[in-house]
Amino acid sequence: PKHEEPKHEEPKHEEPKHEEPKHEEPKHEEPKHEEPKHEEQVESSIPGVTLAAEKKFDADMRQKWKASAGLYKDKSRHRELENVVMVTMVNNAYEKMFNNWKCQADKFGLDFLVLAFDSKAISFMGDDKTVVLPGSDTEEQIRVNTNRFNVMGCQKVDAVIKLLEIGADVIVIDADCVFKKEPVKFFKEAMQHDFYFQSNHPDCRTLDSANPDPACFLINSGFYYVTGKNKAMIELLKKARKSCYEHADVKNVSPTDGAGDQRALQRMLNNELNIPTHYYGAWDSHLKTVPAPWRQAYALNTSSLFKSASFCTHEHDQRLPKPVFHYCTLDPTIYPAGKHKGIVHDEMVAFHANHLPGGIEAKIRQLTKHRLWNGGEKCE
Repeated sequence: PKHEEPKHEEPKHEEPKHEEPKHEEPKHEEPKHEEPKHEEQVESSIPGVTLAAEKKFDADMRQKWKASAGLYKDKSRHRELENVVMVTMVNNAYEKMFNNWKCQADKFGLDFLVLAFDSKAISFMGDDKTVVLPGSDTEEQIRVNTNRFNVMGCQKVDAVIKLLEIGADVIVIDADCVFKKEPVKFFKEAMQHDFYFQSNHPDCRTLDSANPDPACFLINSGFYYVTGKNKAMIELLKKARKSCYEHADVKNVSPTDGAGDQRALQRMLNNELNIPTHYYGAWDSHLKTVPAPWRQAYALNTSSLFKSASFCTHEHDQRLPKPVFHYCTLDPTIYPAGKHKGIVHDEMVAFHANHLPGGIEAKIRQLTKHRLWNGGEKCE
């Protein structure tokens, strides 16, 4: 066999390839333009008032209402009233009227919260018992049926709603509505109802719950009780507040509609009970069409917040759809208003010097007549 020497090959020497580094232009990205995130704006529930002012008002209410709740300064006196707070309204021009009201309240050991329409009114009771209504700075006496007067009424409703939402039951009493006798019976009667109000009609003379006088259904917004235990009642008052502000401008309101919190509360009641207007005649016609046994209690239509209504009684509650709207009028012989006819001085527990032409002087004359005026000076 042939013997071949293995071929010896020199290893190939390859020069390493030199590659120029690729030069890439940096990518230029346009900055993304993001719209700034706007937090959803929460509006104040009180027209014309900032959210910050409403929050301060809410904080003041929460801090001060509990100290005044119970209706009596001696909190052990009637424990069943521990969540009821009585509020009265003042401004600087009403100082003497308030002093007189407070003197009578002090006689019975009553406790209360003051809602002030201007900051000067804090001097009447001190800061711990006074809440200044937001958006209000009205020191002077305001004539009835003016825009300013109407808005002040709406602000009262604002305050009542706030207290109900906090957890209070509320007695609203104007400073010209003065207690003559111990009112505990009224306080306890009130708690049996969702809405318990003084009649404003002069022809409301007696309270017969089985055969009610139509005149007694006309609301007086200066003396009433309302509870927040039934949430439908709070929603009903919110409807009244909306209506109140919508009708505050006297130029845009028809005489049949009326303005202010009194008319707003009347619309609230009438709409809930399916009564077409606030007029005496409308109630008269309505009650004549309702059979006597049903005048006290009846079902409401589907648009109502309550499912049924009961006037001055709980007798029919078992057969009524829930929630039941319990409402009642104060007996006019015991709690008369300014123009009520046939007022018997010795029977009254409280007298409301309202609906009197002549302003504060006319109120003073009526209070003096019923021995309920002390001169408007502070009591010791």
